[in-house]
Amino acid sequence: MQNILLIDNNDSFTYNLVQIIEENGCKITLLKNSEISGLDVEEFDGIVISPGPGNPSDYKSLFEFLEENHKKRKILGVCLGHQVIGEFFGGKNVQLSKVHHGSQSQIEIIADSILFQDLSHNQTLIAGRYHSWALDANSFPDCLKITSLDNEGTIMSLEHIDLPIFGVQFHPESYITDFGEILIHNWLNVSKI
Repeated sequence: MQNILLIDNNDSFTYNLVQIIEENGCKITLLKNSEISGLDVEEFDGIVISPGPGNPSDYKSLFEFLEENHKKRKILGVCLGHQVIGEFFGGKNVQLSKVHHGSQSQIEIIADSILFQDLSHNQTLIAGRYHSWALDANSFPDCLKITSLDNEGTIMSLEHIDLPIFGVQFHPESYITDFGEILIHNWLNVSKI
């Protein structure tokens, strides 16, 4: 049984993530972002950084945590967590002209990714979105690759080219994402470092 650390950034969707991960036979350790400073991650098989309000710059503790642990365990960032991962590796977030709060969007898989295993390359999927900021494709770091986009070119998912670190801008735990449980299952099947 995998032991997954879920970092809670005070978002109502966090417990939906807990439910999906537990349904995959995993143990969850849920800690608030204020409780992760100096945490030893050796007991965990993977780390999920939850959605949350605000901007990545509001979450200094997450950047410090990633600095200490990004090479130690597989990581999945969801929405805010995705944005934090992008900024941690040198990217920038920009405010979108169109706010997405509770909206469905089509996303297209544009690169092979273990997250989208069992889903067809170039397949269009429906994802639930709750954000007004996104990673800027013009300042995207070389160590990350973009794996899906929406129809306006907004980055919807990423992964590190050398480490088992993944991010999704959309909410796989939302009922309006039609493939979220598959994505979480695929991430859980990634080998730990």
